[in-house]
Amino acid sequence: MKRAHKIGFVLFPRISTMSFAVCTVFEMTNWKLGYPAYELTLVLERGGPVMTSLGNEIQTVSFKRRTFDTIIVAGEHVPEPGSATPGLVKYLRSAAQCGTRIASFCTGAFVLAQAGLLDGRRATTHWNLAKQLQKLYPKIKVDVDRIFTVDGPI
Repeated sequence: MKRAHKIGFVLFPRISTMSFAVCTVFEMTNWKLGYPAYELTLVLERGGPVMTSLGNEIQTVSFKRRTFDTIIVAGEHVPEPGSATPGLVKYLRSAAQCGTRIASFCTGAFVLAQAGLLDGRRATTHWNLAKQLQKLYPKIKVDVDRIFTVDGPI
């Protein structure tokens, strides 16, 4: 059997529980295949519990000194410029330099933008915040009405 594709799923405090729908894609794929093709790890910079938007705690592990085949950055309800910690920015930049595939969904694009990973690339985010993303990060070509965008390993 092949080695499972390792995915680091980066969470944030007050993460919307809807964000976990992304995890379900990998869960259902593993179930359908009958073996663990994907190994999903919920991560934060320091690890430990993270509070969801509903007030439930989800346990995570630290992303420090961990490598993944793919890193997925979750979105926040209301992304704030500079909300990614310096440690997360450094981790994402280092992972990208090592060739790790990096993705985000919804407003997670703001974190990738803050890390500079979207500079000179096409990207998208939630339609209601796309113009804000473009204004804050003018080096990105924001596709306002796209569901997803792929630009190289990002």
